[in-house]
Amino acid sequence: MSNSINLIAFGTFGNPNGFKQTFFVGNKELAKTVKTFDLNTNAIKLFVNSKVYSIRKEFANGFNTIAYSIYTYAKEQNSDRSGTFIGSSILYTNKIAKEHITIAQLNEFHNQLVSKNVSSDTISVNHSDKFSVIKPKDFDKIEYDLREIENLNFRQNTDNFLVVFCNISDNNLNLFFEHSIALLNVYDTIYFTDSQEVAEFVHQKGVFKLIQNVGDKRDFDREINNYIDERKPKREQSIIEFEREAQKINDDKNRTIQEFKNQIEQSERTHFENEKKLKEAKEDFRKMNQFYDDFINKTKHLISQLRLNNGKLEEVKQIHNSNKTLFNNKISGLKRPNFTTTIAKPKGILPTVHQRQDFEYSSGYIRREEREELEEEDFKIDKYKVATLVLAILLIITWVYFLFFKSNLETEVNQEQVNTVQQPQKPVEITKTEDLNPISNSTLSENDYRIVAKNLIPNMKLEEVVKVIFNKNPTEISSFYAGQETIYSKNLLELNKKCFVEKEGIYYFAKDTIRQIPSYKKK
Repeated sequence: MSNSINLIAFGTFGNPNGFKQTFFVGNKELAKTVKTFDLNTNAIKLFVNSKVYSIRKEFANGFNTIAYSIYTYAKEQNSDRSGTFIGSSILYTNKIAKEHITIAQLNEFHNQLVSKNVSSDTISVNHSDKFSVIKPKDFDKIEYDLREIENLNFRQNTDNFLVVFCNISDNNLNLFFEHSIALLNVYDTIYFTDSQEVAEFVHQKGVFKLIQNVGDKRDFDREINNYIDERKPKREQSIIEFEREAQKINDDKNRTIQEFKNQIEQSERTHFENEKKLKEAKEDFRKMNQFYDDFINKTKHLISQLRLNNGKLEEVKQIHNSNKTLFNNKISGLKRPNFTTTIAKPKGILPTVHQRQDFEYSSGYIRREEREELEEEDFKIDKYKVATLVLAILLIITWVYFLFFKSNLETEVNQEQVNTVQQPQKPVEITKTEDLNPISNSTLSENDYRIVAKNLIPNMKLEEVVKVIFNKNPTEISSFYAGQETIYSKNLLELNKKCFVEKEGIYYFAKDTIRQIPSYKKK
């Protein structure tokens, strides 16, 4: 948020304009929203030769603002109304300058304003836009000496106002302004005047609180001390809460670090076990390959013996059965790879403002990690499945070859071999349905899925069904899932299995109404 220093002149001008103020330097957009610097003459009023300074806070147009102002008595043209004035203000956004710099620049600007626009105690123009003004010579240097505004709540309006009767020399005013920043948490505006008439008027009206800071009367100092005393318990309580929070963080740190350390140690053990299992699996793979080759070669040798009539049929059968038993025992003795999965990372338990959002994000990330790890594991295991299946197919092809090219006797032996050799069982593959992006959070209404049903015919392919769904539902489905038809097909099939039949690996719409149609609705 940018900083700005605004130079404002204002005054009362009688009929028809009344009070008017003009930003001569600064943010023109801010000028449209900032409150006026007019005085509530039912609470405080200027008198001849009187002067009033003020400091006020305001949250305007997204800016934290503090304004330092000066009011001096001046009559309106063609009017004897009392309480009229001319004034100047320096308004800061977000940062402020040192008080003595502000006072010097404010007095210089206001003195020039009065000199050029007041004659015989009367304002010589009828609108603030017509003021003749001169920017203080060092005004542009203020921006190099700005500081942050601390411990002040700009968004809370108290509707409380304070008037301090005191010595308003530059040195005193510097201290008053400096200590007033804290009091702006209690009062929206604080006025300072050395005019007894103004003080008596404020006292008589009783609208604004009046205190004195002259002689033995040190009411302003007491206001500051009271504020500090009131804030002290809150500060001490905040310190206790911060210390408690720091202890929680430290405890959570120790717990999380220990958990993380345990996870690392467990992961190292898991890695070692998986590495050992991987070596065993590779060795078993080598053995499995050798077992198949040995069995195939022995079978070929028996076939050759039968072709050359070098062996009796019963002896060949007996040898073959013995080879088969030995082969089955060796294959069954091999172990399937069973790798240990990884361990989830430990999480802290400290609550934050965005805890739910962060949890959803991190949970999604962890689920995605776990899914990738499982897919990787399935891939590793599938290598052995594929190898086993390929070798089994080669063996079957070899047997089929000899079935068609040998004698009736050989046919009988080979037929027995085909019937007796156990074919490795293909494991059932479990496929995981991939999530749509964004994940579906609704399904079509009854009216919508019946519209889809009217456009479906029996034996329509799954991808054609999806096209109909996308065409009939551009808002809730097509606009979000265009380009994800394949993933959408799998999700649709998962939710409506009874509505489809599989023929040679292709799914066709069979019967019944498809009621569970994934969609997405913005919340």
